[in-house]
Amino acid sequence: MNSLLPPGCITGIGSLPHANPVAAVAFVAQHSSEIPFWPQLPQRSIDESMVLEGLEPVWDLLVPQTVGRVELPAAQMACFAQRLEQATPRLTPYSSAGFFAFLAACDAGAFATAVALKGHLIGAYTLARSLFVNKRPLTDWPELCAALTDYLCRLVTWQIEALQRFGKPMLLWIDE
Repeated sequence: MNSLLPPGCITGIGSLPHANPVAAVAFVAQHSSEIPFWPQLPQRSIDESMVLEGLEPVWDLLVPQTVGRVELPAAQMACFAQRLEQATPRLTPYSSAGFFAFLAACDAGAFATAVALKGHLIGAYTLARSLFVNKRPLTDWPELCAALTDYLCRLVTWQIEALQRFGKPMLLWIDE
């Protein structure tokens, strides 16, 4: 069986300890040029953490508690589900500066010799286990999990479409 990827290619999971998105992309170009990935920059802002990064449509409903743990007030459950169902899924330069720096680098030809591009997103189960209502994980509310899962599926599709324009094979990592 032939493989699209040569043996020994290096990529990364996503999170880097950088605050500057351009420096992070330069690091990716230097260390992972065959399968570059867009850098996630949680040290730049809590809003770039894997839990909050794609949830901008509901940020005002969420109360960060600790790293990786966010509370949704019970009174906001219906609004949370409704907004996720109606939201146009997308990452933004504010919460995903590394993604947009990566797109700019791809547009500039920085990864012309790459054999593939790699994207990533938090998985529905991991995210639902990081969001809490009354100190109980969102996994205890199937209707909220369904809205969250649907939204994340649409966000994955958006990310794939954003990266497809470069004409490279893609790897998409769902962090579960």
